Amino acid sequence: MSSAYKRKESVTSELRKIISTTYSNHLYQVLFRAVNIPIDVCESLIYRFLVIRQSLRTSLTIAIAKSAKRNQQKKLTRYAYKVLANQGKEATIIPSNDKDIQNNEAPTVNPNIHDNTDNQKKHEKAEIFYNPEKHKTQIETRKSTKKDTVNYIRTQWVSENFVAEDLKSTNLSQPSTVVSPKSTFIEKFLEKRREKRIANQIPIDGISSIPEKYMKLLEVEIFREPNVLESIPQDLWNEFGQWACFNKVPYFRKKFRYHSRRLWSKIRHAYDQHTKNQKLLEDHEIPEMFQRDPLSARVAQSAVDDYYEHTRKHVSHQSNQFINNLAEQFGCLTDSNIEPYVTASTASNHSQDHQSCVNKLMRELQPLSDAVNDYLGVSYPALYAKMKKLNLGSNVPKCFGAFPTVGINFNSICQFHRDLKDHSNTLCVVCPLGVFEGGQLAFPELKFAINAKQGQAIAFRSHLLIHGNLPITAGSRHSVVFYIHDIVIKQKRKFASLFDDGDLDALEILDNTCSIDDDVIKHDKKLQKCSPPKLAPRNSSRLKNHRRSHLDLEPARRGLPAQYRK
Repeated sequence: MSSAYKRKESVTSELRKIISTTYSNHLYQVLFRAVNIPIDVCESLIYRFLVIRQSLRTSLTIAIAKSAKRNQQKKLTRYAYKVLANQGKEATIIPSNDKDIQNNEAPTVNPNIHDNTDNQKKHEKAEIFYNPEKHKTQIETRKSTKKDTVNYIRTQWVSENFVAEDLKSTNLSQPSTVVSPKSTFIEKFLEKRREKRIANQIPIDGISSIPEKYMKLLEVEIFREPNVLESIPQDLWNEFGQWACFNKVPYFRKKFRYHSRRLWSKIRHAYDQHTKNQKLLEDHEIPEMFQRDPLSARVAQSAVDDYYEHTRKHVSHQSNQFINNLAEQFGCLTDSNIEPYVTASTASNHSQDHQSCVNKLMRELQPLSDAVNDYLGVSYPALYAKMKKLNLGSNVPKCFGAFPTVGINFNSICQFHRDLKDHSNTLCVVCPLGVFEGGQLAFPELKFAINAKQGQAIAFRSHLLIHGNLPITAGSRHSVVFYIHDIVIKQKRKFASLFDDGDLDALEILDNTCSIDDDVIKHDKKLQKCSPPKLAPRNSSRLKNHRRSHLDLEPARRGLPAQYRK
């Protein structure tokens, strides 16, 4: 055995012991005393150690999985950072590929090169806060000249319209509403009866239920209800089959009874598949959106609780939204304004002393915002790709990732409403916070209510679905709501005030950004502004949030299950 090989074996065994027991600040000195290696080469030996170990393992095994190589690479990089940190050096590690490891080549280290990753992250995080020297409130945007506004819309405001196809989810386990199997059987049976009457050219009689005498027959021999004990004459099957327009065939009664049992068996099987080991829309049915970062919801709850209690105690820190509705909007809006602007709550227009409280809240909401963005990026990639492209320009910060605006409801519930200002082809994400009972998010048109708790979130099309909260029976419930307004998409706006003198055309402003739908240009060159019908007057005393249109609670409850009608 050569002396070089013995030397390599000695270095390998010693380094294995040292690296497994210590990452202390005296790592270089320990290496120096253990194997008599000069300090200036200790750094490269640490890298060489893992490469040598990799080559030794390769000689003893047939193949090494690629994942194992990548893990070795990550460990190697971590060791390098720790050694350089102990020496007070800054370096950039250039990762090597699998081919380098196979060739026993150590990763390249460029010492004394500044790694600006942390600074870049700090810079990105700094953009979540309102900066009065850079960002603009609604009043400040109205001071811009027409030329500046046109230039801003053309060069800085970037958007692409959302379409219904963007809402296709990669998550196949979507919740569904399961109805009674008996009701489904009756519906299917009557549907088949209508089809047979049409096929036999018999007038449709419009019957919407099975006669009672035939229902008893079904309950005894098909549904097998235990509480029905009376005997049913078998000749009734012949009469029932004729009523159902079943074709007259040999063994008519036997085949018709088999047909009914077969239909019931299929419906019952489908029902059991939906309800196996689960209850309709209970807690475990709602996806745990924050499972990758379970602390994000707790941090958000603590932040919202602190903000709420602080604002309640300090009257001068309360905005008009907070006083009137116990709700505030953070981020940016466009509304009827020409340019995007920072919301009044984000800029703390009512009290400059309150700005530090707002910044603290925004900072501590970032984990929650990141979790929501990550979930949409995985579950709705087409939608999220367009959301990421949305850029409202330098007037506003990007406070919540791809979402321009977030609303917070402080220990309050929302009346039944549709969010007509929200884009119809985007998702509104509701994140409940706190420990509470009740407060279910109910959808009367769909006839169910979701009992979501902290750590869960509900994403739905708030523009289309009537929704609202049931009363809270115990505890306190906050909610953080992520949404996108319809008119942040500049292709859906007319910018009428910019073209009243005839000097400009809408397409001049929109031509340098994302393309406009050809159908829209063909039918209306100046693009029609979306103006959906209102559901109710906006001056309702029960309106909890100014972005919402109010619906009365009582009519909405009639469509809910019985346990929620109280």
